[in-house]
Amino acid sequence: MIYLDGAWKVLAETTYYSIDDGAGNYLNYSGSAITDGSNSTTRWHIANNKIYTYNGTTKTYIYNNNGTLATTTTAGTATAWTINNTNHTISNNGYYLVYLDGAWKLWQETVYYSINDGNNHYLNLTNGNIVAGASSITKWHFSNGASGGVLYTYINGTKTYLYRNGRALATTTNSGTASTWTVDGSNHFVTTDGYYLCYNDSAWGLTQETEYYAINNGSGTYLNLSNGNIVGGSNSTRWFVSGGKIYTYVNDTATYLVNNAGTLTTTTTAGSASVWTISNGRITNGGYYLCYNDSAWGLKEESEYYLINNGSSTYLNLSNGDVASGTSSNATRWYVSSNKIYAYNGTTKTYLYNNSGVLATTTNSSTASTWTIANNSIINNGYYLCYNDSAWGLKEEAGYYLINNGSSTYLNLSNGDIASGTSSNATRWYVSNNKIYAYNGTTKTYLYNNGGIL
Repeated sequence: MIYLDGAWKVLAETTYYSIDDGAGNYLNYSGSAITDGSNSTTRWHIANNKIYTYNGTTKTYIYNNNGTLATTTTAGTATAWTINNTNHTISNNGYYLVYLDGAWKLWQETVYYSINDGNNHYLNLTNGNIVAGASSITKWHFSNGASGGVLYTYINGTKTYLYRNGRALATTTNSGTASTWTVDGSNHFVTTDGYYLCYNDSAWGLTQETEYYAINNGSGTYLNLSNGNIVGGSNSTRWFVSGGKIYTYVNDTATYLVNNAGTLTTTTTAGSASVWTISNGRITNGGYYLCYNDSAWGLKEESEYYLINNGSSTYLNLSNGDVASGTSSNATRWYVSSNKIYAYNGTTKTYLYNNSGVLATTTNSSTASTWTIANNSIINNGYYLCYNDSAWGLKEEAGYYLINNGSSTYLNLSNGDIASGTSSNATRWYVSNNKIYAYNGTTKTYLYNNGGIL
């Protein structure tokens, strides 16, 4: 006597089994139909290779009804299953008991594939539509196994094949229309006429290229094409190169990068595409370099840039066209041409210039100052670029002094008055003709002896 299904019963069996797919999906019987669940609620028994449970006190068998999983209470109708404990399979007449697409069913294939691009973009079929997913929900099969053949899955029991429709990836239920696929030595799925299955621009499609490139700025920001627009991102579009032309596919249409008089654009006309030189980690055309700057991908005439700081952790930045302070994580890239120093505000060159001792910016190259860069100093007309009093500016002196009491207390200038400070915020003092002064903003402020009072 055992307690089973909520009641005490007398059964001939003491051994029972739970059946699952190895991924937490269990074969259960509700009393009227086969169901699945995340837990086993049904005790299955095996006698003479027939698998059954009890509905009340009635034996209920699972059987192969011409390829459909069904139940019967007639022992003579019940299927004699082949149970392979090594491969963990239950089969009959070429059909295997499997959990697939959210239900238990009989399946003629035991080998299946999940298809992804190596970056967790999976090829799935949902409601008959080809979609990309972060996990595999579609089991793909080959008619000739791993050696190739037609590539297909099942939708509601109907074989649905992948095929090439021009450059587009499509599906069909007609086996005569299905493309023939093979798997190359790099695990690429390729049709017999040379089209490769690939994930690009947020969708699965076909390409005739196997070698592709990810373009980034060396710091994790990639050159992407999204809905035909050039953008930055953390994941890369797949770019291809042919004859020096760089392109990707948008809705199965080749889309090329173009240098349009210094502006980075795209075209779908191969004859209008720019021919790029790829060398030493740089991509160039007509003296312009492909680069990421000021939060956007674009073209610059320079490949070499400089980061300007105060010798410590404060960097000279350009923000909305004005001089600002920043850190190494967001430091502006500065360029030098004919000793003029500039950065880009968007795509506009913005120059540093000495406006009568005040550090300013201009977009007019003729107004821009000509700087001397030597011995870690940047100088124009006797003024030195420096960071002082919490701001970048110009000073007439290169040498400065920190004045302290011989220990850790420093003589500071704060809002024009004498103050005390520490080494971390010590004021820079200058000496000229034995006069000692610092800057309050851009105003020279001198120390003097006022009848014994500093």
